[in-house]
Amino acid sequence: MDTTTATSTVYGYCRVSTEAQEDGAGLEAQALAIQAEASRRGWDQLQIQREVVSGGKRVDQRPVLAAILEQITAGDVLVVAKGDRLARSLVVLAQLLEASDRDGWSLVLLDLGVDTSTPAGRLSDQVVGAAAEYERQMIRARTRDGLSVKRSQCVRLGRPVQM
Repeated sequence: MDTTTATSTVYGYCRVSTEAQEDGAGLEAQALAIQAEASRRGWDQLQIQREVVSGGKRVDQRPVLAAILEQITAGDVLVVAKGDRLARSLVVLAQLLEASDRDGWSLVLLDLGVDTSTPAGRLSDQVVGAAAEYERQMIRARTRDGLSVKRSQCVRLGRPVQM
């Protein structure tokens, strides 16, 4: 069930990390994969955006992606050829999936088979979200355990006292 309508905008997002990669085949290969999927699905309102920025940057530090996320509305689609071009961490991916669900747009990651416009895609969305929540809880537990060990060693925690 593809819920994209003829009036929906489909945003294709392509990214490489460095300017040296900009002239390589990476951006073009991503764009071609997105165009092929758009053609297969009959998406005619396709806007492909390209960006050269490290994937380690926060979403708000990636101007092209941030602009897409500002423009995208209910019924639209964000499609990416490779999931690691969109998000390098499960937490960031989960945040984008959450925004997609909250705001009513679909996220399609071609290489990972994620498509939130389908029932199977919604299921994978929920699995990714559960895994991200588990990872956040594990980070909290490890931090809490580490701080407990330091306290038992009488290590002073927090900011130093300033006079």
